[in-house]
Formats: sequence, C-alpha cells, structure tokens
Amino acid sequence: MKFLKRSGGSSRGVTKSTREDIGTQPSLDRSLGPKARLPSTITSSERTSNRSILSGSKNLGSQSSILDATTGVGMTASSSLLRSSNSSEPKRTASVRRSFIPVNGSADVAVDSSIVKAAPLRNSRTIDRQSKYNAFMSSKLRFDMLGLVGRIEEQQVLFEALDRAYNGSRELIFISGESGAGKTALAGCLKKRIKLKNDEGAFVSGKFNPEDQTGVPYRAIAHACSQILQVIYLGRTGSEKHKERFVAVKTEIKEKFGDINEGKVLGALIPELNHMLYDRSASDNSDDVSSIGSSVNSIHEQESGHLLGNEQQKARFTHAFRTFFQIVNAAIHPLCVVLDDMHWSDSASVELLETLITDISNSDMAVVCLYRSNELDDLHPFSQLIREVEKKKRVHGFQTTDLAMENLNVSHVHELLLELLNYDHNESYPTLPLAELCHKRTLGNPLYAVSFFRQLFDENMLNFDLGKNCWTWDIEQILSQTFAMKNVVELMTYEMAKLPAILQRRLCIAACLGNSFHESVLNAVLEKMEEKEDSSMIAAETVTGHNGDEEKITLENWLSFSESCGFLEQQVISRGAQAKSYQWIHDSVREGALALLPRDTLSELKGQLGRQLYKSLSGEELESVTFMMANLLHDGPATTDKAERIVFARINLEAAQKATHVSAFSTAAQYATRGIDLLPVEKWETHVDLTLELYTIAAITEDKAGLRESVDARYQEVAARDDIPLASKLEIYVSQIRSLCATTDRNDGIELTMAVLEQQGIKFPKTTAGRMFSTINLLLKVKKKCRELTVTDLAQLPEMEYADILKMKLLHHLAIYCYASEQYGIIMPLAVLTSASLSFKHGVSMFAPPNLATLGVVFAGVMHDYQLGGKMGYLAMNLLEQRNFGSTASYTIFTVYQFLRCWLDPLSSCQPQYMRGYECGLVYGDTEFSSFNVFAYITSGFQAGRPLNQLESDCRIYAPQLRPHIARYLSPYWLAFVKLIGCEEQTDPLLGDTEATMSLDDLAERHKDMEAFELSVAALHSRLHAIFGDHEAGAELAIERGDDFEKKNPALHIAMPETFARGVSLYAMAIKTRHGKYKRHARKVHTTIKKWRKAGNPNVIGYEKMLDAEEAVLKGKFEAACSLYHSAKVISSRSGLVQEAALAAERCGEMLLQRDSPSDSKALLEEAVKLYRIWGADAKAEQLFSTGTATHSSIQQCFMLLCERDVKTTSSYLMQRPLYATNDGDGTMHACQAVPMFLWSQASKTTETSN
Repeated sequence: MKFLKRSGGSSRGVTKSTREDIGTQPSLDRSLGPKARLPSTITSSERTSNRSILSGSKNLGSQSSILDATTGVGMTASSSLLRSSNSSEPKRTASVRRSFIPVNGSADVAVDSSIVKAAPLRNSRTIDRQSKYNAFMSSKLRFDMLGLVGRIEEQQVLFEALDRAYNGSRELIFISGESGAGKTALAGCLKKRIKLKNDEGAFVSGKFNPEDQTGVPYRAIAHACSQILQVIYLGRTGSEKHKERFVAVKTEIKEKFGDINEGKVLGALIPELNHMLYDRSASDNSDDVSSIGSSVNSIHEQESGHLLGNEQQKARFTHAFRTFFQIVNAAIHPLCVVLDDMHWSDSASVELLETLITDISNSDMAVVCLYRSNELDDLHPFSQLIREVEKKKRVHGFQTTDLAMENLNVSHVHELLLELLNYDHNESYPTLPLAELCHKRTLGNPLYAVSFFRQLFDENMLNFDLGKNCWTWDIEQILSQTFAMKNVVELMTYEMAKLPAILQRRLCIAACLGNSFHESVLNAVLEKMEEKEDSSMIAAETVTGHNGDEEKITLENWLSFSESCGFLEQQVISRGAQAKSYQWIHDSVREGALALLPRDTLSELKGQLGRQLYKSLSGEELESVTFMMANLLHDGPATTDKAERIVFARINLEAAQKATHVSAFSTAAQYATRGIDLLPVEKWETHVDLTLELYTIAAITEDKAGLRESVDARYQEVAARDDIPLASKLEIYVSQIRSLCATTDRNDGIELTMAVLEQQGIKFPKTTAGRMFSTINLLLKVKKKCRELTVTDLAQLPEMEYADILKMKLLHHLAIYCYASEQYGIIMPLAVLTSASLSFKHGVSMFAPPNLATLGVVFAGVMHDYQLGGKMGYLAMNLLEQRNFGSTASYTIFTVYQFLRCWLDPLSSCQPQYMRGYECGLVYGDTEFSSFNVFAYITSGFQAGRPLNQLESDCRIYAPQLRPHIARYLSPYWLAFVKLIGCEEQTDPLLGDTEATMSLDDLAERHKDMEAFELSVAALHSRLHAIFGDHEAGAELAIERGDDFEKKNPALHIAMPETFARGVSLYAMAIKTRHGKYKRHARKVHTTIKKWRKAGNPNVIGYEKMLDAEEAVLKGKFEAACSLYHSAKVISSRSGLVQEAALAAERCGEMLLQRDSPSDSKALLEEAVKLYRIWGADAKAEQLFSTGTATHSSIQQCFMLLCERDVKTTSSYLMQRPLYATNDGDGTMHACQAVPMFLWSQASKTTETSN
C-alpha cells in the first residue's frame, strides 16, 4: 500500500523493507535462558519468548541449518537502519491479548489536530535510563523486537498439531491468507518449539516461485530435502546420538540408492545426497538448489528410458523419493516440512506431496503448506488436493489442520504500535488514534502496518524526542499526507523507485533470475548487458547510505548495498560454497522489483537476459539455468530471426528432456510444445532431427498428461512422413498405442500395434480361422522346443539387437492388451508364441523373462499342461536372475507365481515371492504389476489361511500404492474380510466409498459394466456361501455360473478355492435334497479337483479329501465319510489352511448331528469354532451359536440334545466353559465368562423336567 501523498520533510534515506519472516539472532540466544520443555498450551512466559529478535533473520527458504539458533517469529521491517546494537537487552515481558475485535476498515478515525506527545517511557525496566537511551539512539522504532501479534489462538492450534506429530501422527497443515498476513511467521513458530522440545527433530522448508509452474519441478521439496540432509550431515561432528544417526542414514542411503539409476536423479535434485552416496566432504560441492537438473542429461540407462513407459519412469522416481523420505523420517522425530507459496507449485510437486503424506510408512511428520487464498486457482492441482483431503485422510490415516489468516483488528494494530514504541501495554497512552488510522490505511495487514509505521519514521512524521524521552507525531499531518495503495507490490515498487535508475534496473534483472540466484551468474550477464553503458555514469551514481553518508554504487558493492536496504539477503550454504547466493527478502519485494519497468520493457529485458545467459555461461553453469533460460526467452518478445528461433527450440528441447528425466511430464510437454512452435514451416525438410526429437518428447509427455488429442495430432503428422525410417518413428507410435489402449478405444490400439508390427515383418492373419491355424501350428513348434529347453541353453543365447527388442516390446504389450479382449483374445497366444520364436532365433532381451512366463500360462491355462507351464516359469525366473532384467521383474514374478508355480508348489511358498515382485515393481517403476503382486499376495493369503486381521490390515497398508483399477478388484476381498471378522463400522481403505455394511451384490451392481469384476465378485460369493453355510444360494450360483471363472481366467490360482467352494455347496444341497442337478454338478467339480491333484497340485489334496467325504455321505457311507473328513482336516491343518480344516470339522459335526451323535458332534463343532477364531473369523464362529437362523444353529441343536440326555454333564459344561458374547453396542466381538441365554434357558428347562 502507498501511504505517502507527498514528501513530509527530509527523508532518512533508503531503509530496509518489511518482510514476513522467521528471524534468527544467535547473539541473543543466551538471553533466553534455559530451554525447558514446552507444555501443550501457551503460557504467559511462552508468549513472551515468542517476541524474540527478528533482525538479521533468514527467510524460510534459506539453506542454513535449521537447528542452529533460537528462533523468533513476527513481522519485521528488517532494516539495518533500525537494528539494535544492544543485542543483550532483556526481552519484553508484556502479555499478548487473545481478544479479537471485528475489523472495520471503513470506520472514521477520531483525529486530534494537536501534536500528540506520548508519555515518558516506563521506569520499571531492568536496564538503566542510559542503556535505554543508547538503545533508542541506535534502533529507533523497535522492529527488531516484534513478536507475533494477535496470533495466539493460531499458534495454539499449530502446537497441538505438532504434539500429535510427536506422538506418531502424520499431520497436513494448511495456512492460507493474503500476502503479508503472516503465514510464514506463524509457521516459523514451530521451529523454536521443535528445538525446545528435543534435539531429535528438524524444521525444514522450501519455497515455490511463480516460474515453478512452468519451470524447475520439485524446487521447494528438493530444497527442503537438502536442508534435511544438512541437519543429518552436521550431526557427524555432534553428540554420539547424532553421529549414530548420521552413520545409520548414510548406510541406508548407500544401500537403497548406491546401485540404482534413481540415486543419480535424486542426486541431481538434492546435491547433498551425493555426499553420502559417494563419500564426498561437505565442501566438495558448492551447488545449491538452483542447480536442479544440472546433471540429469547424463542419467539415462536403456531400461529406464525409451524402452519403458512414462508411467514406469515416473513411478521409479516417485518410489525413490518416497524411499528417501522414509529413511530420513525414521531418523528424525519429528520432521516438520514447511512448503511456502503453494499457489505457485507445479503439478509434479503436488503429486509428490500427496504421495508422501499418504505413505503410512511415515510417522512423526508434519507438512505445513502455505498459500495465498486469493491467488489460488480452482483448477490448480493444489486446489484439487485441498478439496479431496477429507476423503484421503479417512482412507490413509493422516490428520489435517486448516488455518485461515485474517487481517489484524484495531486492537492488535494498537498492540503492534505499542510494541514498536516500546510502551507498556498496561499503561494508558494516546496511541489509539494512530493505530486506528494505520488500520484504516492498511486494513490490518501486518506487513502493510509495519511498513506504514516505518514510512512515518522515514518521512519524519513519527519522531523520538530525546529531550522529553518520548515519541511525538502529528496525526492531522499523517492523515493528510498518507493514503492507501492497492497492494503490497505497489508499496515495494514505491520503495525501490527512490533508488537511482541503474540500481532499479539491476534489481529488476536480479528479480528476473528467480527467487534466488548466484552472484556469479548475475554478474556475468550484467557485464555483458552493461558493457555499452557509460562507465563514468555508473561510477557517478551515489545514494544516501544507512549511516547518513553518501555511498557510491559500483558493480562490486551494489548487491551488498541492496542487502543493507532490506531487499536481498545472502543464502547461507553450509557446504562451504565460495560463490555467494542471494534471495529476496519476501515475494512481494521481488514482485515490486519486477513492477519497476513497464510490461513491454520488462518483456524486452527478459528476452535480452535469456540471450545473455546463453552467451555468457557454459558447461555446468549453463546447464544449471536451462529452465530459467527457456522461460526468459519465452516471456521475451517473439524473434523473427530463423537461426535464433532454432537455438531457442533446442533450449526448450533440453528443458523438456530434463523435466522428463525427473518425471515432470506436464512441464516437459509445455517446453516441447514451445520448441515446436519455434520451428519453421519447412521444419521437416530443414531440421528433421530436431523436429522429430521435439515431436517425440511432446507425444511421450502429452500421453502421460492425458492429452490424447495432442498425441493423436503428433502421431498423424509423423506417420505421414514416409521419408523417416520406421525405427525413428516408433516412440511416437508407442505413445499413440498407449493413448488408445488407456481409453475405450483399446481395439484401435491393438489394430495399430499389429499394423506397426506388420511394417516390421510380423504379420497376423486377418480371419479367426487363420489365426487359429497359425496359433496351433506355431504352438506345436514352440512346445517341442520348450520341452527340450534347458537353463544352459538360455545362458548361451546372445543379447538381442535393438531393432528386435522394439519388436519384442510391441509384442509384449500386444499380448497384455489382448488378454482381456473378446474380439482379439486369440491374438494373445499368437503374440506370445511369436515373441518366443524371436527370442530363440535372435537372443534374449528384457522382455524374454515375461515372455517365457506368459508362454507358460498358455501351456498351463489353455493346454492344461501344468508341468510344462511350471518349467517355463522356472526358466523365466532363472533368466531373470542371470541377466538382471529388473524392469520386467515384477511382471515376471507375478505371472510365474500367480499362474504357474501355484499349481505345483504350496501357496505359502509363493507368498514371499509376491512381496519380492511388489518391491521390484516399486524400484523399477512398474506400478501396474507392483499392484498386481499386492493383489496376488492378499488373495492367495486368503486361500493359504493367513489370519484375517492381517489381510484386512494389508489392504490398508498397501492401498496408497495400488493402481485404482486394481484397488477396485481388491475391494470385495476387503469387504469379505471385515464381514468374516465382524467389523461393520469401517470405510474401505481401497476405494474410500465402500462401507462395511455394503453387500457384495451391491458392490457388483455398482460395477456391473465390468465383466471381469463381476466374475471376481461371483467367485468370492461362492467362497462366502460355503463358509457361512448358505449352501442353497451357493449351489444356485454354481449352477448358473458353472466354470466360467476358470475358463475366462485360465490358470489363475483363485480358480482353485472358487471351484472347491462350488463343490461344497453343491454337495450340501445334493445331500439335503437328493436332487439330480446338484449331484451332477457336484460330481463334475469333484472330477476337476481330482485332475488337478493328479497333475501334482499340493494345494488341492485337502479339497479332494473333503469332496470325497461329501460323496461318501451322499452315498450313505458315513463311517468312511468321518474318516475322510478327518483326513481333510489333518491335511488342511498341516498345510496351514486353517479355514478349510474348520470347514471339514463343521461339516463332519453337522453330519454326526443329523446321525443323532451329539457328543461327537459337539467336539467337532467346538473344534470348528476354535479354528475359525484362530483364523480370525469371529463372525462365523459366533454364527454357530446363532439362534436367529434355523440353518445356522448346529451347536444349539447339539446342546439341546445333550441337555435332554445328560443334564448333569451339560450343566457342568456350561459352568466351566468360557464362551463368547457380542453386542456391547459397537458390534465388536468380546470374550467373556458368559453363556448364550438360549443354552441357560434350555438347561434350566431340562433340569426342572428331570426334577
């Protein structure tokens, strides 16, 4: 805001501007006394300590160690003119009021036309009058002593959130408000709180710039990570505990990142990471966060580049970042990360922020996001995160806090004035009219208010009378000579406009370089841009310095002069950097510097600056400013020089490549599009290589960004160029195929894939009959080769040539696309067989292991040759180990153990392999099959008898890492788990919109358009019908569906328990009704199970025995049935299939109950209850005691019979056995020494009858 209408007398010269900041003053740390543990509420002494010294402070975005000094919080003018030279002066002891008075910016101010003279300063100070006099002589207004005014309640809320983080919570805190509202200062109060609590926590921060939305990705997060490592690195010379922390973190970082490509990418973003990876000393690298991406171009291995999809590449990077945070989060308690100016954040940073906060591996962590509420677009990714945070926090288990920073009311502005004047709050002074006038001019904005008082002081309208020892002002003069500006940028521009023109221009140039910049970079471009200037004019520029003397501005001292004026400050880089780096005191100061020039002139200046950066810098220094250079050239006026446009296009290409390598695809797409726009009309004739590169990277990144129409346009233009070899156009084709297959146009993508393969010499028949014939013919040849294939043969195969690898890649994806397609399903085995033939003929590649595994699925699922299928799985895993093809490891492991080895090995032995596949997928970015491995781990665990509470917990643990469509398939299993456990009041952690009270039918209806999902739900339905004894519904479903699931999901392990469940329900209804349809279908299932067992499947032996027992019961062979049930129970128990053992005991007990053998039945049913409880199915165990459903009251019937026969035995049993009761109001199962009422009632009746 502009406050002065005209000069009010001689100015005191250029002073430091205001800022919203955290201050550090090491010299004052001793005056604060012992650092006692802070209580959870704010005490009066703590309020006092919050008013610590603010001068000489470093911005939140600085790279200084965040635990090295006591922190004060507040709004400060930050003027060297106003700093106190007496840093040992004791702190104020005034308390901060909690009351909030409504703001009334339009209220009239009562004005006394006389000159107001304030009362003398209070005499109750702990220093003498002379010391106080000397302090005022040097400091004037007490800007350096300002604390947080009017923010006590907000502080309390922040401290409570931090306390929760201390106790293991993950906290996401939003602080919103207009510029100058004090957001940064409020967040900064957490810094001192952490230090006073303990020395294990850390406060780090990062700051976004306006350029980050189309410039450097991850800037603020990378900056915060650098600070984290600086804190840990400093511990190497600290206490033993900190030394141990340093060694532990360094060891784990080397272990996790030493041998993977993503360690180099992270090292480019976070230079401090290289110190730990490569044992460099802290002073070996002087780069700071402005060098982001400087070494990324050299990081590009074959597997993580063009042969992998963008999704994989991004997932690898995200996993690496997540792993890094898990390492440092485990070492720091708590970790507080402040991200400032989120309204300027890039979409990639917002995605990464969401990934970190939803990662349940993190704890003791608080992430504070600051943003300007009036500058956040509804379409911004951060806006979307804010809107969805309530849903996400329920699913992922973190806490949120939302603070809106309002302007100060008149009371708080008055309190601020009293602080500045060093007046006692408890005494009466004639200061309220001045505070009211300030409030009217500034509307209570803290930054504006402080600037208002500082300007009054600068313009001699607020003076300290040394003779009378008091402050004086003429409020009528102030009212007449001040008025409000529109915003704080205009205020800062007004401040800088007092400077000489040459200094204004240099400040503007510095502002164009970003929120922070290297002195060497700035001086390099200034020397070139000012080489034609009159050097004598530069030397002649003088201004009034902070001591009242005139100072000469030179190229050497102008930055330090700007620092003394409060516009800039040096960044403290702990790694021993020789070159200085500067940053702007506040965003508004930089914006004010940019506003010094008219828009057209500023555009021209940016264009000149971009050109000079390109001409003046070289090597790593030039590479470090690629993003900045591209942005400046884009913001500058359009050039018509053809040669220059080509240079600019290449710069945009480099920026797009760097952004792609760190997975910032939206940003990369923007740079690529800019580069294309710079190309001439005849680009395909004159600059074909550059054009193709730009089109390729544009298509790749637009595909990832979901811009399908743009991808299609790139593809159409490139495909029309017959003069370009197919190999050069292949990446464009792959992007188009991905774009099509990711939508409902999957068949179009399949057709395009086959068309591209045909151009490479691989043709597929056009008719179904032709495809069938080709498949059978090729299958016989490949099968013969596979029967003779050995591990030695694979080891001797050469590495495949690049041209053939591209064919393998297309065939690999074609098989995946065709797997779930009805129209092109026959193409899937043909693609797999063609890939195998290529491998046998031309050698192996990264696609060979998944091809061998998929070939095994063809043998096992289509030909039912499980032994040959298992052999191919073994060979695939062996080749994976031999050649270390990590990028396709997750796919290979999932396929081998989900479809092949599960038919030959115990399911329990497959469980660790799924976790291995999950980890490989995360490391190498294959999130699709990483998610599939989690799905297989949980679903096979359900079959293998893992405790249900563990399975339900796994759903919650792995939910954040699952792809949405895979989470959808796992959601019914979570619903089955909670229904078996008996937990009804929970929310689905996978989708977030499924309640535990929902039925599987409701869930299937919600996704009825997905046939595969419907099949999956039907298979799970069959299993639950068998477990809960609803055999009539299970049998009807079995007859309706038949073996559809097995046919449409060949060789999938879920077919085993699904088929067995159908058999149990069918046999139960056959025994009950003697209907022929049930017998016929039951025996068909029985035959299928026998075939599997004969093929060597160890997981169905118990199934076969169980169905043998059911067949014996159906034939009336009850003694044989008892023996078979017992065998099934023993086999299942030994295999760990506790649920199948429980079912065998239950079915046998119910049979004996019908055979009038209640004593034997009782023992078996008790055993079934015990086994169900071991499994965790408390709801099923309780069902056996149910009185509400006639078909589920086996134990009740058993005890009734026993009561009739042996009252004494039964009564004794009831008195001694602890049973289980429910219904305590929350639906949870509880053990107690109680007996269901129906048993007591029955026992009592029987006893009375006998008596």
